[in-house]
Amino acid sequence: MKKFLFRILILAVFAAVAGCSSDEGGENPDIRFYAAPSSLNFDAGKSVLQLSVTTGTHWKITCDAEWLSAVPSEGTGSAKVGITAQANSQAGRRTSSLTIAYGGAEPAVIPVSQKVSEEDRTDLFDSTEEMKSYLKARVAACNYAESVTTTDGGMLKFGFKDAATRGVVKGSIPVFAVGNGGYWTADGAATPVKADEDALRGGSSPAVTDAGGKIALDGADTGVAVPAGGAVALRCVLHTGKYLCFFFADGEVIRIGSELDGTFNPPLPAGKNPLKILFIGNSFTVDATEHLPGMLASAGITHVRMVRAYHGGYKLPEFFENYGAPDICTYYYCEPGATKWSNDGTLNRSLKSIVESDTWDIVTLQEHTGTYCAWEWDETERGAISGLCDYIQQAQPLNRPTIGYIMAQAYGSAHDHYPRYFPDQQAMFGAIVGQVQKITAQTCIDVVIPSGTSLQNLRTSSLNKDNGMDLTRDLYHMDYGISRYAAAATVFRTLLTPCTGISVEGNGYRYSNSSTSTTGYSTPVTDANAPVAIRAALEACREPYAVTDMSKF
Repeated sequence: MKKFLFRILILAVFAAVAGCSSDEGGENPDIRFYAAPSSLNFDAGKSVLQLSVTTGTHWKITCDAEWLSAVPSEGTGSAKVGITAQANSQAGRRTSSLTIAYGGAEPAVIPVSQKVSEEDRTDLFDSTEEMKSYLKARVAACNYAESVTTTDGGMLKFGFKDAATRGVVKGSIPVFAVGNGGYWTADGAATPVKADEDALRGGSSPAVTDAGGKIALDGADTGVAVPAGGAVALRCVLHTGKYLCFFFADGEVIRIGSELDGTFNPPLPAGKNPLKILFIGNSFTVDATEHLPGMLASAGITHVRMVRAYHGGYKLPEFFENYGAPDICTYYYCEPGATKWSNDGTLNRSLKSIVESDTWDIVTLQEHTGTYCAWEWDETERGAISGLCDYIQQAQPLNRPTIGYIMAQAYGSAHDHYPRYFPDQQAMFGAIVGQVQKITAQTCIDVVIPSGTSLQNLRTSSLNKDNGMDLTRDLYHMDYGISRYAAAATVFRTLLTPCTGISVEGNGYRYSNSSTSTTGYSTPVTDANAPVAIRAALEACREPYAVTDMSKF
Protein backbone atom coordinates (compact mmCIF):
# COMPACT_ATOMS: atom_id res chain seq x y z
CA MET A 1 0.00 0.00 0.00
CA LYS A 2 1.41 3.34 -1.07
CA LYS A 3 0.45 6.18 1.21
CA PHE A 4 1.05 9.85 1.74
CA LEU A 5 0.76 9.81 5.50
CA PHE A 6 -0.72 12.93 6.95
CA ARG A 7 1.02 14.38 9.93
CA ILE A 8 -0.96 17.05 11.71
CA LEU A 9 0.53 18.59 14.77
CA ILE A 10 -2.17 18.42 17.40
CA LEU A 11 -1.14 20.47 20.36
CA ALA A 12 -1.88 18.70 23.64
CA VAL A 13 -0.32 20.40 26.62
CA PHE A 14 -0.60 18.68 29.96
CA ALA A 15 0.71 20.12 33.22
CA ALA A 16 1.70 17.73 35.99
CA VAL A 17 2.60 19.33 39.31
CA ALA A 18 3.82 17.02 42.07
CA GLY A 19 3.29 17.69 45.75
CA CYS A 20 6.18 19.22 47.64
CA SER A 21 8.31 17.11 49.94
CA SER A 22 11.64 17.53 51.57
CA ASP A 23 13.51 15.51 48.95
CA GLU A 24 11.73 16.99 45.93
CA GLY A 25 12.73 20.58 46.53
CA GLY A 26 9.43 22.03 45.29
CA GLU A 27 7.06 21.63 42.36
CA ASN A 28 8.02 19.84 39.16
CA PRO A 29 8.05 22.01 36.03
CA ASP A 30 5.26 21.66 33.47
CA ILE A 31 5.66 18.60 31.25
CA ARG A 32 5.02 19.18 27.57
CA PHE A 33 3.88 16.45 25.22
CA TYR A 34 2.77 16.37 21.58
CA ALA A 35 1.34 13.47 19.59
CA ALA A 36 0.65 13.58 15.87
CA PRO A 37 -1.73 12.68 14.39
CA SER A 38 -4.47 12.86 17.03
CA SER A 39 -6.09 9.63 15.80
CA LEU A 40 -5.12 6.65 13.60
CA ASN A 41 -7.42 5.21 10.95
CA PHE A 42 -6.25 1.95 9.35
CA ASP A 43 -7.45 0.26 6.19
CA ALA A 44 -8.60 -3.35 6.41
CA GLY A 45 -5.34 -5.07 5.52
CA LYS A 46 -2.27 -5.33 7.72
CA SER A 47 -0.62 -1.91 7.66
CA VAL A 48 1.67 0.45 9.54
CA LEU A 49 1.04 4.11 10.33
CA GLN A 50 3.50 6.50 11.91
CA LEU A 51 2.94 8.32 15.21
CA SER A 52 5.18 11.27 16.08
CA VAL A 53 5.93 11.68 19.79
CA THR A 54 7.47 14.98 20.89
CA THR A 55 8.51 15.41 24.52
CA GLY A 56 11.53 15.78 26.70
CA THR A 57 10.55 13.09 29.18
CA HIS A 58 10.17 9.31 29.32
CA TRP A 59 7.09 7.80 27.66
CA LYS A 60 5.53 4.37 27.23
CA ILE A 61 2.82 3.26 24.79
CA THR A 62 0.28 0.61 25.76
CA CYS A 63 -1.78 -0.86 22.92
CA ASP A 64 -5.29 -1.51 24.21
CA ALA A 65 -5.95 -4.36 21.75
CA GLU A 66 -3.98 -7.45 20.72
CA TRP A 67 -4.23 -6.55 17.03
CA LEU A 68 -2.16 -3.40 17.61
CA SER A 69 1.56 -3.11 18.31
CA ALA A 70 4.04 -0.23 18.66
CA VAL A 71 7.74 -0.16 17.78
CA PRO A 72 9.40 1.25 19.80
CA SER A 73 6.88 0.99 22.62
CA GLU A 74 8.78 3.27 25.00
CA GLY A 75 11.62 5.72 25.09
CA THR A 76 12.87 9.07 26.32
CA GLY A 77 12.53 12.22 24.24
CA SER A 78 11.07 12.67 20.77
CA ALA A 79 10.64 9.69 18.46
CA LYS A 80 8.85 8.28 15.42
CA VAL A 81 6.79 5.23 16.38
CA GLY A 82 5.46 2.65 13.94
CA ILE A 83 1.97 1.48 14.88
CA THR A 84 1.02 -1.82 13.22
CA ALA A 85 -2.55 -3.08 12.83
CA GLN A 86 -3.09 -6.70 11.86
CA ALA A 87 -5.57 -7.45 9.06
CA ASN A 88 -9.20 -7.08 10.11
CA SER A 89 -11.05 -10.33 9.46
CA GLN A 90 -14.09 -9.32 11.52
CA ALA A 91 -17.49 -8.57 10.06
CA GLY A 92 -17.39 -4.89 10.96
CA ARG A 93 -15.16 -1.92 11.69
CA ARG A 94 -13.20 -2.23 14.91
CA THR A 95 -11.88 0.42 17.29
CA SER A 96 -9.36 0.62 20.08
CA SER A 97 -6.86 3.12 21.44
CA LEU A 98 -3.25 3.74 22.38
CA THR A 99 -2.49 4.96 25.89
CA ILE A 100 0.70 6.95 26.26
CA ALA A 101 2.06 7.43 29.76
CA TYR A 102 4.71 10.12 30.22
CA GLY A 103 6.41 11.96 33.04
CA GLY A 104 3.81 11.18 35.69
CA ALA A 105 1.19 13.32 33.93
CA GLU A 106 -2.29 12.20 32.93
CA PRO A 107 -1.81 9.72 30.03
CA ALA A 108 -2.61 10.76 26.47
CA VAL A 109 -5.08 8.61 24.56
CA ILE A 110 -4.94 8.18 20.75
CA PRO A 111 -8.15 6.71 19.26
CA VAL A 112 -7.64 3.96 16.67
CA SER A 113 -10.07 2.53 14.11
CA GLN A 114 -9.77 -0.06 11.34
CA LYS A 115 -12.05 -0.66 8.39
CA VAL A 116 -13.31 -3.96 6.97
CA SER A 117 -12.40 -5.03 3.45
CA GLU A 118 -15.86 -4.33 2.03
CA GLU A 119 -15.45 -0.65 2.85
CA ASP A 120 -13.01 -0.26 -0.05
CA ARG A 121 -16.00 -0.27 -2.39
CA THR A 122 -18.68 1.48 -0.37
CA ASP A 123 -17.41 5.06 -0.67
CA LEU A 124 -16.50 5.39 -4.36
CA PHE A 125 -17.74 8.29 -6.43
CA ASP A 126 -20.28 7.21 -9.04
CA SER A 127 -19.61 10.07 -11.46
CA THR A 128 -17.38 13.02 -12.23
CA GLU A 129 -20.06 15.49 -11.20
CA GLU A 130 -20.60 13.76 -7.86
CA MET A 131 -16.87 13.96 -7.12
CA LYS A 132 -16.69 17.63 -8.14
CA SER A 133 -19.66 18.52 -5.96
CA TYR A 134 -18.16 16.67 -3.00
CA LEU A 135 -14.76 18.36 -3.39
CA LYS A 136 -16.31 21.82 -3.73
CA ALA A 137 -18.25 21.22 -0.52
CA ARG A 138 -14.98 20.34 1.21
CA VAL A 139 -13.42 23.59 -0.02
CA ALA A 140 -16.38 25.61 1.28
CA ALA A 141 -16.25 23.88 4.69
CA CYS A 142 -12.42 24.06 4.98
CA ASN A 143 -12.26 20.27 5.25
CA TYR A 144 -8.54 20.16 4.44
CA ALA A 145 -7.08 17.08 2.78
CA GLU A 146 -5.45 14.76 5.29
CA SER A 147 -4.53 11.61 3.33
CA VAL A 148 -4.16 10.08 -0.10
CA THR A 149 -4.07 6.27 -0.06
CA THR A 150 -3.78 3.58 -2.68
CA THR A 151 -5.30 0.47 -1.11
CA ASP A 152 -4.39 -3.15 -1.73
CA GLY A 153 -7.75 -3.45 -3.48
CA GLY A 154 -6.80 -0.87 -6.10
CA MET A 155 -8.74 2.08 -4.70
CA LEU A 156 -7.41 5.66 -4.67
CA LYS A 157 -8.90 7.13 -1.50
CA PHE A 158 -8.92 10.67 -0.14
CA GLY A 159 -9.31 11.59 3.53
CA PHE A 160 -10.56 15.04 4.55
CA LYS A 161 -10.67 16.78 7.91
CA ASP A 162 -14.05 16.22 9.63
CA ALA A 163 -15.52 14.59 6.51
CA ALA A 164 -16.04 11.12 5.08
CA THR A 165 -13.25 9.39 3.17
CA ARG A 166 -14.14 8.97 -0.49
CA GLY A 167 -12.36 7.46 -3.46
CA VAL A 168 -12.17 6.29 -7.05
CA VAL A 169 -10.85 3.18 -8.80
CA LYS A 170 -7.11 3.88 -9.06
CA GLY A 171 -6.56 2.39 -12.48
CA SER A 172 -3.87 4.47 -14.15
CA ILE A 173 -4.71 7.77 -12.42
CA PRO A 174 -1.33 9.15 -11.26
CA VAL A 175 -0.68 10.98 -8.02
CA PHE A 176 2.11 13.54 -8.39
CA ALA A 177 4.17 14.92 -5.51
CA VAL A 178 7.52 16.67 -5.13
CA GLY A 179 10.37 14.29 -4.29
CA ASN A 180 13.42 14.97 -2.15
CA GLY A 181 15.46 16.10 -5.14
CA GLY A 182 12.88 18.72 -6.11
CA TYR A 183 11.55 16.74 -9.07
CA TRP A 184 7.97 15.67 -9.53
CA THR A 185 7.26 12.02 -8.79
CA ALA A 186 4.31 9.98 -10.04
CA ASP A 187 3.15 7.39 -7.50
CA GLY A 188 6.62 7.58 -5.96
CA ALA A 189 8.54 7.12 -9.24
CA ALA A 190 10.76 10.01 -10.37
CA THR A 191 9.91 12.06 -13.46
CA PRO A 192 12.30 14.32 -15.43
CA VAL A 193 10.29 17.43 -14.56
CA LYS A 194 11.70 19.86 -11.99
CA ALA A 195 9.18 21.45 -9.63
CA ASP A 196 9.12 25.21 -9.07
CA GLU A 197 9.18 24.93 -5.29
CA ASP A 198 9.09 28.70 -4.68
CA ALA A 199 5.91 28.97 -6.76
CA LEU A 200 4.39 26.02 -4.92
CA ARG A 201 5.12 27.61 -1.52
CA GLY A 202 3.39 30.75 -2.78
CA GLY A 203 0.23 28.76 -3.53
CA SER A 204 0.69 28.20 -7.26
CA SER A 205 0.19 24.86 -8.98
CA PRO A 206 1.48 23.82 -12.40
CA ALA A 207 -0.70 23.71 -15.50
CA VAL A 208 -1.58 20.15 -16.49
CA THR A 209 -1.89 19.45 -20.23
CA ASP A 210 -1.91 16.52 -22.63
CA ALA A 211 1.39 16.17 -24.49
CA GLY A 212 0.72 13.51 -27.12
CA GLY A 213 -0.97 11.16 -24.69
CA LYS A 214 1.42 12.00 -21.87
CA ILE A 215 0.82 14.35 -18.93
CA ALA A 216 2.79 17.60 -19.08
CA LEU A 217 3.34 19.89 -16.09
CA ASP A 218 3.81 23.52 -17.14
CA GLY A 219 4.55 22.21 -20.63
CA ALA A 220 7.23 19.70 -19.54
CA ASP A 221 6.52 16.09 -20.49
CA THR A 222 6.49 13.82 -17.42
CA GLY A 223 6.40 10.63 -19.48
CA VAL A 224 3.31 9.53 -17.53
CA ALA A 225 0.40 8.36 -19.66
CA VAL A 226 -2.94 10.16 -19.56
CA PRO A 227 -5.33 7.72 -17.82
CA ALA A 228 -8.07 5.98 -19.73
CA GLY A 229 -11.63 7.09 -19.11
CA GLY A 230 -13.70 5.64 -16.28
CA ALA A 231 -16.70 6.42 -14.13
CA VAL A 232 -14.82 9.51 -12.93
CA ALA A 233 -12.86 11.47 -15.53
CA LEU A 234 -9.96 12.38 -13.23
CA ARG A 235 -6.76 13.11 -15.16
CA CYS A 236 -4.41 13.24 -12.16
CA VAL A 237 -3.95 14.40 -8.56
CA LEU A 238 -1.13 16.76 -7.55
CA HIS A 239 0.16 17.29 -4.06
CA THR A 240 1.92 20.65 -4.20
CA GLY A 241 2.70 20.81 -0.50
CA LYS A 242 0.31 23.72 -0.03
CA TYR A 243 -2.65 22.15 -1.85
CA LEU A 244 -4.05 18.85 -3.06
CA CYS A 245 -5.13 19.57 -6.63
CA PHE A 246 -7.64 17.48 -8.58
CA PHE A 247 -7.30 17.86 -12.37
CA PHE A 248 -10.28 16.62 -14.37
CA ALA A 249 -10.31 15.65 -18.05
CA ASP A 250 -12.50 18.64 -18.97
CA GLY A 251 -9.84 21.05 -17.67
CA GLU A 252 -11.52 21.94 -14.36
CA VAL A 253 -9.19 22.08 -11.35
CA ILE A 254 -10.31 21.89 -7.72
CA ARG A 255 -7.74 22.76 -5.06
CA ILE A 256 -8.08 21.88 -1.39
CA GLY A 257 -5.70 22.96 1.36
CA SER A 258 -3.34 20.10 2.16
CA GLU A 259 -2.50 18.78 5.60
CA LEU A 260 -0.75 15.68 4.32
CA ASP A 261 2.62 17.01 5.50
CA GLY A 262 1.58 19.44 8.23
CA THR A 263 -0.85 22.17 9.15
CA PHE A 264 -2.22 24.14 6.20
CA ASN A 265 -0.96 27.74 6.08
CA PRO A 266 -2.83 29.67 3.36
CA PRO A 267 -0.87 31.71 0.79
CA LEU A 268 -0.86 35.50 1.02
CA PRO A 269 -4.27 36.88 -0.05
CA ALA A 270 -3.77 38.80 -3.30
CA GLY A 271 -6.27 41.58 -3.90
CA LYS A 272 -7.88 41.42 -0.44
CA ASN A 273 -9.73 44.61 0.51
CA PRO A 274 -9.64 45.45 3.34
CA LEU A 275 -6.42 43.69 4.31
CA LYS A 276 -5.95 43.05 8.03
CA ILE A 277 -2.54 42.26 9.54
CA LEU A 278 -1.69 41.37 13.15
CA PHE A 279 1.93 41.52 14.35
CA ILE A 280 2.68 39.60 17.57
CA GLY A 281 5.98 40.38 19.24
CA ASN A 282 8.24 42.71 21.18
CA SER A 283 10.52 45.71 20.68
CA PHE A 284 12.13 44.07 17.64
CA THR A 285 8.66 43.82 16.08
CA VAL A 286 8.30 47.55 16.67
CA ASP A 287 11.62 48.02 14.87
CA ALA A 288 10.33 46.09 11.85
CA THR A 289 6.94 47.81 11.62
CA GLU A 290 7.25 51.33 13.02
CA HIS A 291 7.72 53.01 9.64
CA LEU A 292 5.08 50.94 7.82
CA PRO A 293 2.20 53.45 8.20
CA GLY A 294 4.21 56.19 6.53
CA MET A 295 5.37 53.88 3.74
CA LEU A 296 1.83 52.67 3.07
CA ALA A 297 0.53 56.24 2.94
CA SER A 298 3.30 57.24 0.53
CA ALA A 299 2.39 54.28 -1.70
CA GLY A 300 -1.27 55.29 -1.75
CA ILE A 301 -2.35 52.13 0.12
CA THR A 302 -5.39 53.04 2.22
CA HIS A 303 -7.14 49.71 2.72
CA VAL A 304 -4.78 48.03 5.21
CA ARG A 305 -5.58 47.71 8.91
CA MET A 306 -2.61 46.85 11.15
CA VAL A 307 -2.44 45.88 14.82
CA ARG A 308 0.55 45.10 17.05
CA ALA A 309 0.16 42.84 20.08
CA TYR A 310 3.23 44.05 21.97
CA HIS A 311 5.06 43.08 25.13
CA GLY A 312 8.62 44.34 25.47
CA GLY A 313 11.18 41.59 26.04
CA TYR A 314 8.63 38.79 25.67
CA LYS A 315 9.61 35.47 24.11
CA LEU A 316 7.25 33.29 22.08
CA PRO A 317 7.07 30.60 24.81
CA GLU A 318 5.84 33.35 27.17
CA PHE A 319 3.20 34.50 24.69
CA PHE A 320 2.11 30.87 24.38
CA GLU A 321 2.08 30.14 28.13
CA ASN A 322 0.16 33.34 28.87
CA TYR A 323 -2.08 33.37 25.80
CA GLY A 324 -5.29 33.92 27.76
CA ALA A 325 -3.81 35.81 30.71
CA PRO A 326 -5.02 39.41 31.25
CA ASP A 327 -2.83 42.51 30.99
CA ILE A 328 -0.10 40.89 28.91
CA CYS A 329 -0.14 42.96 25.71
CA THR A 330 -0.27 46.57 24.65
CA TYR A 331 -2.66 47.05 21.74
CA TYR A 332 -1.17 49.25 19.02
CA TYR A 333 -3.26 49.97 15.94
CA CYS A 334 -3.05 51.73 12.61
CA GLU A 335 -6.40 52.09 10.90
CA PRO A 336 -6.62 52.30 7.08
CA GLY A 337 -5.22 55.59 5.86
CA ALA A 338 -3.53 56.53 9.15
CA THR A 339 0.09 57.65 9.03
CA LYS A 340 1.25 56.49 12.46
CA TRP A 341 0.61 53.93 15.17
CA SER A 342 -1.69 54.62 18.14
CA ASN A 343 -2.43 52.71 21.33
CA ASP A 344 -5.17 52.64 23.96
CA GLY A 345 -3.11 51.96 27.09
CA THR A 346 -0.20 49.85 28.25
CA LEU A 347 -0.27 46.08 28.89
CA ASN A 348 -4.04 46.05 29.32
CA ARG A 349 -5.06 43.27 26.93
CA SER A 350 -4.69 39.50 26.68
CA LEU A 351 -3.14 38.12 23.52
CA LYS A 352 -6.23 35.95 23.13
CA SER A 353 -8.55 38.98 23.10
CA ILE A 354 -6.44 40.70 20.43
CA VAL A 355 -6.30 37.58 18.23
CA GLU A 356 -10.08 37.21 18.53
CA SER A 357 -10.82 40.93 18.02
CA ASP A 358 -10.92 40.70 14.20
CA THR A 359 -10.70 38.27 11.30
CA TRP A 360 -7.08 38.56 10.26
CA ASP A 361 -5.69 37.94 6.80
CA ILE A 362 -2.07 37.79 7.97
CA VAL A 363 -0.57 37.17 11.41
CA THR A 364 3.16 37.33 12.12
CA LEU A 365 5.21 36.08 15.06
CA GLN A 366 8.63 37.29 16.15
CA GLU A 367 11.04 35.90 18.70
CA HIS A 368 13.06 38.05 21.09
CA THR A 369 16.44 38.57 19.42
CA GLY A 370 18.17 38.95 22.79
CA THR A 371 17.67 35.38 24.02
CA TYR A 372 18.70 31.90 22.97
CA CYS A 373 15.12 31.30 21.73
CA ALA A 374 16.06 33.22 18.59
CA TRP A 375 18.94 30.95 17.69
CA GLU A 376 18.67 27.62 19.57
CA TRP A 377 16.01 25.18 18.35
CA ASP A 378 14.37 22.96 20.95
CA GLU A 379 10.99 21.40 21.68
CA THR A 380 9.94 24.34 23.85
CA GLU A 381 10.37 26.76 20.96
CA ARG A 382 8.77 24.43 18.43
CA GLY A 383 5.88 23.80 20.79
CA ALA A 384 5.36 27.51 21.41
CA ILE A 385 5.31 28.39 17.70
CA SER A 386 3.06 25.45 16.81
CA GLY A 387 0.83 26.18 19.78
CA LEU A 388 0.42 29.85 18.88
CA CYS A 389 -0.36 28.87 15.28
CA ASP A 390 -2.97 26.47 16.63
CA TYR A 391 -4.59 29.18 18.78
CA ILE A 392 -4.64 31.61 15.85
CA GLN A 393 -6.23 29.07 13.52
CA GLN A 394 -8.78 28.00 16.12
CA ALA A 395 -9.87 31.63 16.46
CA GLN A 396 -11.01 31.71 12.81
CA PRO A 397 -11.24 28.11 11.55
CA LEU A 398 -13.12 28.95 8.34
CA ASN A 399 -10.88 31.90 7.48
CA ARG A 400 -7.38 30.85 8.40
CA PRO A 401 -4.86 33.68 8.13
CA THR A 402 -1.46 33.34 6.55
CA ILE A 403 1.03 33.05 9.42
CA GLY A 404 4.51 34.48 8.92
CA TYR A 405 7.68 34.83 10.96
CA ILE A 406 9.78 38.00 11.30
CA MET A 407 13.43 37.09 11.42
CA ALA A 408 15.67 38.02 14.35
CA GLN A 409 18.75 40.20 13.84
CA ALA A 410 22.42 40.01 14.81
CA TYR A 411 23.70 42.52 17.34
CA GLY A 412 26.17 45.27 16.63
CA SER A 413 29.73 44.01 16.26
CA ALA A 414 30.85 45.75 19.48
CA HIS A 415 28.16 44.09 21.62
CA ASP A 416 29.36 41.97 24.56
CA HIS A 417 27.56 38.94 23.06
CA TYR A 418 30.84 38.55 21.17
CA PRO A 419 32.66 36.39 22.06
CA ARG A 420 30.56 35.37 25.08
CA TYR A 421 27.88 33.62 22.99
CA PHE A 422 29.21 33.84 19.44
CA PRO A 423 32.68 34.35 17.99
CA ASP A 424 31.44 37.27 15.93
CA GLN A 425 28.42 38.88 14.28
CA GLN A 426 28.48 36.59 11.25
CA ALA A 427 28.30 33.54 13.52
CA MET A 428 25.27 34.97 15.27
CA PHE A 429 23.61 35.70 11.94
CA GLY A 430 24.35 32.14 10.80
CA ALA A 431 22.70 30.75 13.94
CA ILE A 432 19.63 32.92 13.35
CA VAL A 433 19.39 31.70 9.75
CA GLY A 434 19.60 28.10 10.94
CA GLN A 435 16.81 28.75 13.42
CA VAL A 436 14.52 30.18 10.76
CA GLN A 437 15.19 27.22 8.47
CA LYS A 438 14.15 24.86 11.27
CA ILE A 439 10.99 26.88 11.87
CA THR A 440 9.95 26.62 8.22
CA ALA A 441 10.82 22.91 8.14
CA GLN A 442 9.11 21.88 11.39
CA THR A 443 6.11 24.20 11.78
CA CYS A 444 3.37 25.36 9.44
CA ILE A 445 5.11 28.73 8.92
CA ASP A 446 6.48 29.11 5.41
CA VAL A 447 6.42 32.90 5.00
CA VAL A 448 9.56 34.56 6.39
CA ILE A 449 10.15 38.31 6.63
CA PRO A 450 13.98 38.47 6.45
CA SER A 451 14.47 41.78 8.26
CA GLY A 452 17.60 40.39 9.96
CA THR A 453 19.11 39.80 6.54
CA SER A 454 18.23 43.27 5.30
CA LEU A 455 20.15 44.71 8.27
CA GLN A 456 23.19 42.55 7.45
CA ASN A 457 23.00 43.70 3.83
CA LEU A 458 22.81 47.33 4.91
CA ARG A 459 25.88 46.84 7.10
CA THR A 460 27.96 46.09 3.99
CA SER A 461 26.99 49.46 2.42
CA SER A 462 28.49 52.91 2.79
CA LEU A 463 25.70 53.78 5.24
CA ASN A 464 27.44 51.78 7.96
CA LYS A 465 29.58 54.57 9.35
CA ASP A 466 32.63 53.96 11.52
CA ASN A 467 30.91 55.19 14.68
CA GLY A 468 30.78 51.99 16.72
CA MET A 469 26.99 51.61 16.37
CA ASP A 470 26.87 49.22 13.40
CA LEU A 471 23.47 50.62 12.30
CA THR A 472 21.89 49.99 15.71
CA ARG A 473 20.64 52.54 18.21
CA ASP A 474 22.15 50.76 21.24
CA LEU A 475 24.16 47.83 19.77
CA TYR A 476 21.00 45.80 20.29
CA HIS A 477 17.99 47.30 18.50
CA MET A 478 17.85 48.84 15.05
CA ASP A 479 18.81 52.45 14.35
CA TYR A 480 15.60 54.46 14.73
CA GLY A 481 15.92 55.81 11.21
CA ILE A 482 17.60 54.01 8.32
CA SER A 483 17.70 50.47 9.77
CA ARG A 484 14.05 50.53 10.80
CA TYR A 485 13.28 51.89 7.34
CA ALA A 486 15.04 48.94 5.68
CA ALA A 487 13.20 46.51 7.98
CA ALA A 488 9.83 48.08 7.15
CA ALA A 489 10.68 47.89 3.45
CA THR A 490 11.34 44.18 3.96
CA VAL A 491 7.93 43.69 5.57
CA PHE A 492 6.36 45.72 2.76
CA ARG A 493 8.00 43.64 0.03
CA THR A 494 7.25 40.32 1.71
CA LEU A 495 3.64 40.93 2.76
CA LEU A 496 2.19 44.01 1.08
CA THR A 497 3.54 43.71 -2.46
CA PRO A 498 2.06 40.20 -3.08
CA CYS A 499 -1.28 41.36 -1.67
CA THR A 500 -1.51 44.75 -3.38
CA GLY A 501 0.73 44.50 -6.44
CA ILE A 502 2.45 47.74 -5.33
CA SER A 503 6.24 47.86 -5.17
CA VAL A 504 8.21 49.41 -2.32
CA GLU A 505 10.80 50.69 -4.81
CA GLY A 506 10.75 54.47 -5.08
CA ASN A 507 8.69 54.85 -1.89
CA GLY A 508 8.65 58.51 -0.90
CA TYR A 509 8.26 58.23 2.87
CA ARG A 510 11.10 59.90 4.80
CA TYR A 511 12.09 60.15 8.48
CA SER A 512 13.94 63.26 9.64
CA ASN A 513 14.81 62.54 13.30
CA SER A 514 18.55 62.57 13.97
CA SER A 515 20.45 61.55 17.10
CA THR A 516 23.99 60.44 17.93
CA SER A 517 23.10 59.13 21.38
CA THR A 518 24.58 55.68 22.01
CA THR A 519 21.27 54.61 23.55
CA GLY A 520 19.06 56.09 20.86
CA TYR A 521 21.02 56.53 17.64
CA SER A 522 18.98 57.66 14.66
CA THR A 523 20.13 58.15 11.08
CA PRO A 524 17.62 60.29 9.15
CA VAL A 525 16.06 58.74 6.05
CA THR A 526 16.79 60.99 3.08
CA ASP A 527 16.39 60.96 -0.68
CA ALA A 528 20.04 59.90 -0.87
CA ASN A 529 20.01 56.91 1.49
CA ALA A 530 16.41 55.62 1.22
CA PRO A 531 17.09 53.78 -2.08
CA VAL A 532 20.04 51.99 -0.44
CA ALA A 533 17.85 50.79 2.44
CA ILE A 534 15.18 49.62 0.02
CA ARG A 535 17.82 47.80 -2.04
CA ALA A 536 19.01 46.03 1.14
CA ALA A 537 15.41 44.91 1.72
CA LEU A 538 14.88 43.70 -1.84
CA GLU A 539 18.13 41.73 -1.81
CA ALA A 540 17.12 40.16 1.51
CA CYS A 541 13.82 39.06 0.02
CA ARG A 542 15.67 37.63 -2.99
CA GLU A 543 18.28 35.83 -0.83
CA PRO A 544 16.79 35.61 2.68
CA TYR A 545 19.49 33.36 4.14
CA ALA A 546 22.63 34.97 2.73
CA VAL A 547 24.28 38.37 3.02
CA THR A 548 24.43 40.39 -0.20
CA ASP A 549 27.51 42.57 -0.65
CA MET A 550 26.34 46.17 -1.07
CA SER A 551 29.74 47.85 -0.85
CA LYS A 552 29.09 49.67 -4.12
CA PHE A 553 26.12 51.48 -2.57
